[in-house]
Parts: sequence; C-alpha cells; structure tokens
Amino acid sequence: MVDKSVIQAVRHYLEVLAANGINASKAILFGSQARGTSRPESDIEILVLAKEFDRNRWAKESKLHILTLQADYRLQPIPVGIRQFLKDEVSPVIEMARREGIEIKRKPRWKKSRERH
Repeated sequence: MVDKSVIQAVRHYLEVLAANGINASKAILFGSQARGTSRPESDIEILVLAKEFDRNRWAKESKLHILTLQADYRLQPIPVGIRQFLKDEVSPVIEMARREGIEIKRKPRWKKSRERH
C-alpha cells in the first residue's frame, strides 16, 4: 500500500510543474514506494509524463530536479514523453514502471463559470 503522503507529494509536485510551465498531467510512481517496501529514507521514484518530453525530454531535466525542492526532496523525477512511454521497448526503467507502477494524476482545475445576464 502506498503511503498517502507520497501520493500527496507527487500530486503537489505535478501542480508545481504546471505552475512553472511544464504540462505534465500525470506521473508513474515505481520502485520501493510503489511496491510497498519503502523505508523512511527511500526516494520517491517517478516518471513524469508530458507530450513535450517526446521532443526534447532532457532540455528541462534540471528544472524538474530543482522544482522537487518545492514539493518533496525525496522525489526523483525522470522525464518521459507520452509516445515514448507507450512505445519504448528498450528502457528497463520504463518497463519496470509499466509493470509495477502506479499512475498518479494531477488534480483537475475547475474553471469558474461566468454568469451571463
């Protein structure tokens, strides 16, 4: 079972990314946190999925790491494009995330409707 605080940290991180111009609507939690074998000092390993990473995923990698400080220092994000996640047959990390990963979505933002008179 995944600790609720881990899920909250990942969701908060996705919000931080959105506020900083990275449109990642979901992350895949994998590793010991997803398996339920984590310890208090364990990292939170996530694939950060965004269409923009299909073009150049490494361009924003350092920004992804810097922004973890606004959510949880244990986060270890790996940028992955949506297409790459669906089609990659080489990466052992992506394969592990597919096999044992838990999808965590960013909470939807509700737009206020304008009343018309």
